[in-house]
Amino acid sequence: MDNGFAISEIIKLAEKMVIVINASTFKISDLIKVKKVNKSIFAMFNFYPRPETGIDLYQFVKIAHEYKKIKIPLYAFISGDLNKRGPLFMGLPTLEFTRDLPPYVSYVLLNKSKLLDGVFVGDIGLKEDTIKRIDQYQKDGVIHLKAKLLNADLYNKKFTNRIDSPLSLIRILESREYASVGHKVKPNNIKKRIRGSISIDNERYQRYSGEIMIYKKDYPLDQKVNVIGNVDNKYLLLLDLIKGDDQFVLIKD
Repeated sequence: MDNGFAISEIIKLAEKMVIVINASTFKISDLIKVKKVNKSIFAMFNFYPRPETGIDLYQFVKIAHEYKKIKIPLYAFISGDLNKRGPLFMGLPTLEFTRDLPPYVSYVLLNKSKLLDGVFVGDIGLKEDTIKRIDQYQKDGVIHLKAKLLNADLYNKKFTNRIDSPLSLIRILESREYASVGHKVKPNNIKKRIRGSISIDNERYQRYSGEIMIYKKDYPLDQKVNVIGNVDNKYLLLLDLIKGDDQFVLIKD
């Protein structure tokens, strides 16, 4: 229910049944009145079929914090990737910036925000691989990053971000076993490291040769560092969610 109903009508219905109100449009002052007659109400953000009309991140966070204060369960929508709903077929998200993101990325972003009690798919469905990936994330919290790599051996392996990694990059803990005296990586593909680049230190870094990093911001070219791949552009936002000691997997598709 949204502001198309008079508050008196909503209160009468809330006295008889559990209702869901539109968090995108409902006034908090009115919500408090409804909660007095039924503490089991829910709130869902709207979804937005027309591009450019979804709410922005600031609006989302502000509203969500207000709902947290009064302890109302809150939900939001993400676009699907199977059989988009008409008439526009351009996704049905709550947040505009997630409209064209893979549903897995959108789900992890919203889940990591800790502001919601659940996420709904606005469109008709999700691809089977997407469902499996989201289900796996729910079980283990390991983030999957789609990437293009020169070294295929790095795909589908669980990596850990070093707990002391700076905020601007991810240092792969497991690569330290290669970063030892005697392990030589020849200089190759040396270039500027842009956000999302994946690198390995070459032999010019001596005992650090073999250490692998992923960059959250741009870094200059370094003759001691080889660029061996990059994270897919639509997965870049997930880099900012990987903190110290978090685990992740690099996937091909």
